Amino acid sequence: MIGIGFWEAGGGITEANDAFLEMIGYTREDLVSGQIRWSDITPPEYAELDRAALAQIAISGSCTPYEKEFIRSDGSRFPILVGAGHLQGCTDKGSFFVVDITDRKQAQNQIREN
Repeated sequence: MIGIGFWEAGGGITEANDAFLEMIGYTREDLVSGQIRWSDITPPEYAELDRAALAQIAISGSCTPYEKEFIRSDGSRFPILVGAGHLQGCTDKGSFFVVDITDRKQAQNQIREN
C-alpha cells in the first residue's frame, strides 16, 4: 500500500488517500477537520530530516525519498519511506507518498540476528 496525499506550507495535510489514513489510524473526518498535521504524526527526533527535505524541495522542487517514523493515532510508531514535492506552479503546496516499511525492517533485523 502506498499512502498519497497533499500538504501545505504550514504543515497541514489537506487531502490523502485511504491507504495513508489506514496507516496512521485516522479517519477522513479527522482529515477534513484539519486534525492531521505533519508535525503531530512525526516523532520529534525526525524534525530535522523533515526540515532538510523541505529545504531540498524549495531548491529543486522535490526531495530524495528518506526513511523516518510516523506516529499512529494510538501512539504506536512505524517505519516509513517518504518522498515529496511541490505542486507545479506552487511553492507552498505539494504532494507526498508514504510506504510502510515495517516488513522490510523486520526482515533486516532477522538477518542481522542470524
